Amino acid sequence: KLDLNSLTGDHLAKGWSIVEWLMSTRKAEFLDWLEQMNKATQEEALGAAMGGLTFAKLDEEWEAYVKAKY
Repeated sequence: KLDLNSLTGDHLAKGWSIVEWLMSTRKAEFLDWLEQMNKATQEEALGAAMGGLTFAKLDEEWEAYVKAKY
């Protein structure tokens, strides 16, 4: 968790690419995750919306996607 004023171009590029990846490969689950975050922590909501996915696994899958695409 970073203060918005401390975000760099790298943070913004990673954030954009994660949203692009999730919207193109798991749109329904991503939207469910966003809705679930009103009811639970981010990681609890992620696991509920995406079948037990953890942030570590999400990061691993995202990294593979970016390497393959770019």
